[in-house]
Amino acid sequence: MKRKTEDNKLKAIVDNIAGIITAVDERGIGICDSLPVFRSVSTLCIPTVPDEMSDLAAIRDVAHSLNKQADTINTDEMSDLSSLHNKVHSIQKKCLH
Repeated sequence: MKRKTEDNKLKAIVDNIAGIITAVDERGIGICDSLPVFRSVSTLCIPTVPDEMSDLAAIRDVAHSLNKQADTINTDEMSDLSSLHNKVHSIQKKCLH
């Protein structure tokens, strides 16, 4: 089977980049810590991660769940507070009459 020259060229480029990074890292220059995650002429070339596959989606789901729990607690507390207010108001009426 004959390989395409693009396959060999891409492999050679990746090997060269990995070799440079390894050599720099072995010398302790510290450039690996400051390398950009993405470098592109156009932001359209940067791959995106769908929301459902990101950590932010998990965080958003937890925040939504906590928000619902807080709303439920607030509703219950307001109901209890309203009931208590009505009882106090009823007792005040009885005491004044």
